[in-house]
Amino acid sequence: MRIRILSISIITLFFPLYTLRMNSKETKEINASSFYNFKDVAIDGSEVDFTRFKGEVSLIVNTACTCGLAKEGFETIRKLQEEFKDLNVLLFPSAFSKIVNQEKNTPEEILQEIKKANITVGGRVVVFSKRVIDSSKGIFDWLTRNYEKTGWLNIKAIKWNFTMFVVDRTGTKVVRHDPLAAKYPEVKKTIEKFYSAELPNNSK
Repeated sequence: MRIRILSISIITLFFPLYTLRMNSKETKEINASSFYNFKDVAIDGSEVDFTRFKGEVSLIVNTACTCGLAKEGFETIRKLQEEFKDLNVLLFPSAFSKIVNQEKNTPEEILQEIKKANITVGGRVVVFSKRVIDSSKGIFDWLTRNYEKTGWLNIKAIKWNFTMFVVDRTGTKVVRHDPLAAKYPEVKKTIEKFYSAELPNNSK
């Protein structure tokens, strides 16, 4: 009986330490992950390796062509694309959930709507395959974990269509602009801040 009690005591003492160690390891691995570690699938089915964006500022947006925010959202993207010629623009056509879908169904329809908004696709503007937006995995998990937190109410999950993330040239700093706050002047200011920041020698 004493041996059993002793065993339980040892487990009780060391399990939290083991759990803390494991959680620290997991957090370290997540924090060490860079924007450039990712790969994804473009709307034409080709693989996009994010190392191609290394050393440059990138804008990432979950788009939805029939959303009420589409007109203003695409206009903001167009103006930023025109002003910052070497800005990478990564567009992720998305349904907000399995029930709420305000995105066109086929790649052809999606590309047609984006081009109607006078956004030039190709080169630095990459359109990815349609998906249901998911803040718990892939690039959007990384973005929502790593954006610069301000204030006291910082919700990880994507709140709605046309959430805009700006990633700096090191691939480690992220600023998030939620849909209603993703106005041209605010996003432009973030991009200008990242453009003016000096790139560390080990990131060049």
